[in-house]
Amino acid sequence: MSAEKTKKIVSEMEKKVKAFKVHYDVNLEGTINLNEIAKKLGFTIKEAKFKKGANHKIISGAISVNNQENEKLIYVNADEPYYRKRFTIAHEIAHYYLEYKDTEKDIENIDFRSNMNSNKESELRANKFAAALLMPKATILALKKDLNNNLNLISSIMQVSTKSIKKRFEELSCLETSSK
Repeated sequence: MSAEKTKKIVSEMEKKVKAFKVHYDVNLEGTINLNEIAKKLGFTIKEAKFKKGANHKIISGAISVNNQENEKLIYVNADEPYYRKRFTIAHEIAHYYLEYKDTEKDIENIDFRSNMNSNKESELRANKFAAALLMPKATILALKKDLNNNLNLISSIMQVSTKSIKKRFEELSCLETSSK
């Protein structure tokens, strides 16, 4: 996918997260409470031991909505690190909000770790939404300034990996330069 298309998606997801915040009355300051957000959406989060999928792909998470049973579940791989689990939960929330919230169909969506890094537009949109949800622009830029760009400390406060922080700063920098 082109850099220009990616930049457009990042910008769009910034707006979607702002709308999400207002619609669900979500606090996007400090460490984001994903359990609270999932609960507001009617989801229960469960850790699961996944077997490797086709071609030995690692399953990071899954979303399941059974409307007849009024059951909404987000599954995360119990064997993955804490920060990866947080990103996976945010990613699954993104899939629900962006693709399924207005449907009455039952949903089963499995995310393999390789899919989360894919160029497939739905996965890229879910990734960028998750990043904007976990690392809100205003919060992360203020932390960057206040903490002299100390990525380890920012990572600890936001409860995301330093790799995610770096990538988010790069994306926000691209947005800033394109809007000037």
